[in-house]
Amino acid sequence: MARVLYSCCGEGQGHSSRVHTMAGALLRLGHEVKILASNRAFAVLRERLPDVEEIPGFTFVYRNNRVELLASFRGNLPLLQQRPQIIRRVRDLIESWQPHLAITDFEPFLPRAAHASGLRCISLDHQGVIPYARPKLPVYQWMSAPAARTVARFTGWREEARLATSFYYPTAPPGDNIQFFPPVLREKVLSITPREEGYVVVYQTSGSFTRLPELLKKLPFQFKVFAFEHEGMDGNIRYFPRSDTRFIEEVGARRGC
Repeated sequence: MARVLYSCCGEGQGHSSRVHTMAGALLRLGHEVKILASNRAFAVLRERLPDVEEIPGFTFVYRNNRVELLASFRGNLPLLQQRPQIIRRVRDLIESWQPHLAITDFEPFLPRAAHASGLRCISLDHQGVIPYARPKLPVYQWMSAPAARTVARFTGWREEARLATSFYYPTAPPGDNIQFFPPVLREKVLSITPREEGYVVVYQTSGSFTRLPELLKKLPFQFKVFAFEHEGMDGNIRYFPRSDTRFIEEVGARRGC
């Protein structure tokens, strides 16, 4: 069986959910899997998988539910300066553990260490679709779209194949070796029997979109919101802290999501 070194972006919960699902499938097939994760992803995955190691990871600054690229760049400058040491550390792990394959979920250090070590590497994430997406955009997004594509391309590094989950399937240029496919869902999610209970579930990575309650209150629906760090009722909104277990329970009984 194979040894797989798998790295995970620490921002949000989508990356850690996908890595948890994929790593669990690999383990059930008899493979050895070692996870490298940062920030929130490390906290989540170390409770669910047997071999998880923490590494430094980039973070993003959010304002009004958007990533502030300049502020994020400034905040990550110290980590960028440490990049050679972090890659060296991952290379040392590769040399000592001798994995057969590296997989990265939007994590930038493992692909570079794998390339330097001659280890085969693939990416599996949802940002992989961004460099190829060319939808018609409003004028105010003409600057942010190229920046997002640049970040998505920078994070990867010479992977042999790119696997991207998406609901949108743009045409990829020849030779890029990318495949698009639907989202990866956990067994826990697939086993849910949907119920109609008359409310809409809302999830956000960041609670920085402070106008969200104002907008939701204008709509004729009941909402259960996982976005802020408080609980309680406010008009047609019931707030919950971001909790994986409770969120899945609420998605199972929903009006929409």
